[in-house]
Amino acid sequence: MAQVETLQHTVARNVRQYRRARGMTLDALANAAEISRRMLILIERGATNPSIATLDRLGQALGVGFPAIVGLPAPLGEAQIIAPEAMPVVWRGTHPDSAARLAVALAPRGDVEMWEWRLTAGETFAAKAEPPGTQKLLVVLAGILTLQIDETVLRVPTEHAARLPGDRPHSYENRDALPVHFVGTVVFRPASRDEKH
Repeated sequence: MAQVETLQHTVARNVRQYRRARGMTLDALANAAEISRRMLILIERGATNPSIATLDRLGQALGVGFPAIVGLPAPLGEAQIIAPEAMPVVWRGTHPDSAARLAVALAPRGDVEMWEWRLTAGETFAAKAEPPGTQKLLVVLAGILTLQIDETVLRVPTEHAARLPGDRPHSYENRDALPVHFVGTVVFRPASRDEKH
């Protein structure tokens, strides 16, 4: 839980820093990100745990993208190793072992993001639709991942991969007793980041 609290403070510092550097008022950023001024104040104080969608809208409104907001290290040179402790945990399930962390992103605005997911038995993450044209690529490392896209249910076993449209609501579920561990890559169509939400 301490890592989520750390993320709140990282987000607070980064949003405040990027907003001030751009000369934006609280009202201007709240309007651009389509969130309430009150929510923005709570975020900048580190007093709330905003959704992934809210953080993404803030990143886009500030012109830096989601990875910069959550504190993922910026690319340095041609090659870079990112230690696990530098990968921000941006979602926790009801069980402490259920979590998603942003492992790495490509380009300053996060046009490609790689996520690591762990879901314990009975855990579900419901994802909102991403911008038009977004694709998600997944590889299951352990367990059986259940994907639901609209009315379609797919069971993806260990060592299998899946591709799905990210521009429709979908969910990641563990309907089995064993934990699920998978890696997912989100590929945004270049223009789609500006169309988001």
